[in-house]
Amino acid sequence: MVTSTTRDTCPDLTFTKNVTQVSWENTGENLGSDRHILISSIEKTATKRKIRTNKITDWDSVRKDRSTEREPIRDIQEWTMQLILDVKMHRTGIGCTEDFPQVLNDYSICGMHAGA
Repeated sequence: MVTSTTRDTCPDLTFTKNVTQVSWENTGENLGSDRHILISSIEKTATKRKIRTNKITDWDSVRKDRSTEREPIRDIQEWTMQLILDVKMHRTGIGCTEDFPQVLNDYSICGMHAGA
């Protein structure tokens, strides 16, 4: 509970997430303000990044294969299953490394440009 007699030693709020060791310390310095400078210390333990296989779909190949004349859709579930199979046929798994653990938003793959 904060009272007017302890107000200068209580931090306003400090939020943390997914950390186990957090502490704060009042430096006693106020730089002429009615607030004191606080030091928040958060201990971070080293965590190993999970490296996964990223999937890249060659959409141009999917469109090319599906552009051939097909029968009209009679069963939406059957059509959907065929679409999923067609997409899976043109999907490649790319194993990344710790240096490049993901496919980047600009379509460069694991830190290397797709065309390289």
